[in-house]
Amino acid sequence: MSSVLSGHYDVPAAGECWSCLSGEKGLIEANHLVSCLDHCINNASSGPNKLMQMSCLQSQRDLDYAVTIQNIGVPRRFRLCKRCSNVENSFEELVYRAQGIVVECNLLPLTRESTGSRFNLRQSIVLSGLDSQIFEQFLDSCAVVYNLFKRHLPPNSLFPLAQETIQINDIGYPAIRFTNPVFTKPDAEGVTPHTQSLKISDELDPAGILRKSQGTALYLDDNAIHTFRVDKSTGIENCNGSHPVASVSVTL
Repeated sequence: MSSVLSGHYDVPAAGECWSCLSGEKGLIEANHLVSCLDHCINNASSGPNKLMQMSCLQSQRDLDYAVTIQNIGVPRRFRLCKRCSNVENSFEELVYRAQGIVVECNLLPLTRESTGSRFNLRQSIVLSGLDSQIFEQFLDSCAVVYNLFKRHLPPNSLFPLAQETIQINDIGYPAIRFTNPVFTKPDAEGVTPHTQSLKISDELDPAGILRKSQGTALYLDDNAIHTFRVDKSTGIENCNGSHPVASVSVTL
């Protein structure tokens, strides 16, 4: 797959940056990347949006709501939620932010037709912080969320937490993979005959490959990956655009 991220930063220059990490000045380049990432995270973690950061789930002491797991939505799935204050027995899905260095992305659009089932099509992105201690807090929060789900779901019903290790100059750095199916099955729990599929845009499917293979499959909010340019108020403009520090927000 090629990537919708291509229009957001200089992909060839970012590739050169990764090449530099494997060269003689790799440690210097890695330290500079970590400095850029830490600056980005610190800016995103300050002000009124700080409680939208994934890292706030480590202690939860600053939150003005209780985090819980509920089986809700379309399709019906176990989701991280908070109770709606104005509606009894109603819950709202929680969405948090995180920042990292893009190590790998496998996003739409498709460049060729898939030979397997359309329901096996997935999008994914891998983020790392190299040796950033601030990024480590995000990984710790992912473990907190994972354990929340483990307490609410049947035993052995969860895949292992998708934390990985990337190797650069024989040094291992922690990373995490996020993945999402492109389509939802029409018989998925919570889906009804009245469930409306979202329109697949020309940007996501310029060659019409997805729409041709969609059939009865549904493309829902849960399947969509949204990309946004980060507002300058976050301070990301201070980072060199040729670096693969995530300058977009990707909602999975």
